[in-house]
Amino acid sequence: MNAFRAVTLAGVFALAACSSKVTPENYDKIGPGMSRAEVHAILGKPDDVNAEDIGGLLSLSKERWHAGKKVLTVTYGNDSVALKSFETESDTPK
Repeated sequence: MNAFRAVTLAGVFALAACSSKVTPENYDKIGPGMSRAEVHAILGKPDDVNAEDIGGLLSLSKERWHAGKKVLTVTYGNDSVALKSFETESDTPK
């Protein structure tokens, strides 16, 4: 029974890794001016969110999605995409 449980859990984790939305293809779908809702429709809920308001004139926020060593980051200015990046973290320390 324990072997069956271990195999089942391994399969679930493998499927979760394969179904990641952090891909170069999804990165390419994100463009300047897109709304946060449009980005979330492509990538789902972000793993990390940082936001700050600059004097009430500009709202900046950065959202990150992680999948293994891949990180997709979208920066918004007033809730529209301003910047994006797709990185693969290396094994070597910086």
